[in-house]
Amino acid sequence: MENFKMRRFLLVTILLLAACGAFLPVGCAKFKPILADIKGSFKGGGEQPLSTLEQTRQRYSCGREDTRFYVEKSDISPSQVEPGDKIQHVVQYALCAPSEAVSVQGTITRKIKFRGKERKTISDAEVETFKAGTWSVTAFIEVPKNAPEGSYTLETVIRCQDTVITRSVSFTVRED
Repeated sequence: MENFKMRRFLLVTILLLAACGAFLPVGCAKFKPILADIKGSFKGGGEQPLSTLEQTRQRYSCGREDTRFYVEKSDISPSQVEPGDKIQHVVQYALCAPSEAVSVQGTITRKIKFRGKERKTISDAEVETFKAGTWSVTAFIEVPKNAPEGSYTLETVIRCQDTVITRSVSFTVRED
């Protein structure tokens, strides 16, 4: 119970600081990026466009008839959690396609591994629709409540058309 009260106090304090971030004096400007990161960490899951199809084509030198899929990154935050906490997982992908109307079907499967053994699998129940352009897909993953301390790996397997792309990132579980 004490841990919950402390977390609630810290969360309220952080949110108040983040809300007041726009009113910081000029001398405190170095704190604004930190507060922006804090505010960003409370965003909900889902997908968000990052670049238009035309911008994506230019970055990857794609022709107008090409349909190519790229995984640009797979990141998590925070990198250190307690059992039962949630991590935010962001997959950023780019899809070159003949037009904005073109999308391709695929899946995103996430596996939490500890010492090489799978502890939890999170698989999209439905097929993911990858859209033309560059997008980020955010999910929140709960670390098992009985997770022992140590270094873990979040393995992400993205299947799209005939392509299978695997990315791994590490995080640490520490007990309070």
